Amino acid sequence: MYLSRGTTTKIDVDKQKQEVKLQEELEELKESLRSDKQNLAKVTCNHGTPIKKQIIETVSLEEMISRLEKKKADEKDFPEKSFEQKCKVLKFQVLELVKKLEGVTQELVVVESTLAVRNCDLASLQNNLKELEELREVKEDMDRKNEQTAAILKMQGARLAELEVLYKEEQVLRKRYSNTIEDMKGKIRVFCRLRPLNEKEIAEKERDVLTSLDEFTVEHPWKDDKAKQHIYDHVFDGSATQKDVFEDTRYLVQSAVDGYNVCIFACGQTGSGKTFTIYGSENNPGVTPRAMTELFKIIRRDGNKFSFSLKAYMVEFYQDTLIDILSPKNAQRFRLNIKKYLKTPKMDINEFN
Repeated sequence: MYLSRGTTTKIDVDKQKQEVKLQEELEELKESLRSDKQNLAKVTCNHGTPIKKQIIETVSLEEMISRLEKKKADEKDFPEKSFEQKCKVLKFQVLELVKKLEGVTQELVVVESTLAVRNCDLASLQNNLKELEELREVKEDMDRKNEQTAAILKMQGARLAELEVLYKEEQVLRKRYSNTIEDMKGKIRVFCRLRPLNEKEIAEKERDVLTSLDEFTVEHPWKDDKAKQHIYDHVFDGSATQKDVFEDTRYLVQSAVDGYNVCIFACGQTGSGKTFTIYGSENNPGVTPRAMTELFKIIRRDGNKFSFSLKAYMVEFYQDTLIDILSPKNAQRFRLNIKKYLKTPKMDINEFN
């Protein structure tokens, strides 16, 4: 509760009115007392007998005046004391209100700080909500795309299964046609490779007497300076590379993988180039390394469709005798012989004690 300025002004005006009223009554009593004294003096001079009565009245009037003055003083002091008491009460109330105001002010500061924190949290939550809405939209978009992708993958899977069936059918046909073509070329095919002159032969100024007329015919001088011709399944002249020689035998590797028996060997006199054609060198491999590379290439290609098992042995046919080249040096050597199967025309190498 606050003591307003308008309330203080009202109390002062009432006090002033009371003082003016008491002052007027006192002046009237004083004026009456002077008038009575003057009348008393006149009466005393003229009559002299009723003085005592007048004196008594005068004393009575003076006592009345004294009481009035005292009453005035008391009435004057009473509003001041009452005003002071009220002021003390109001000051105490003001102090209490000030303390309450300070407490409320502190609480207001705390509330404002809390409100600021809540506003920050609210802004953060609004941003998170916005991001969540964006993520929800992204997720819905991704779900739609995933559904579309799943539908496309399903269609592609069905198409792939269909293509795989067609591929297997085509692969079977291709193998059948490839082996048919190889069979049409002949069960046994003989290739001829002409070796060019080496450095020694060139230094001795020797000449090459073999001539390749075409890719099937070789010609050389014969009796009476007449030329003699030989016909092969294919002729490789001196300019043919290792790759050219292997190209005509590449499809035999596929036939071997398909289950057919395949044999490739080179024959010729010493120094004619058999080893170079079959093995070659590290930088220029021959038929055997290239055939192994092609074999493992086919295995890698079809490894997820078929199971492969490989076995290898290496023999040498020397002076009508088969020799196992891969056997250890100090191991007991067995005599090898060639045996022909009765049911199938396969050739196999067997060991005999």
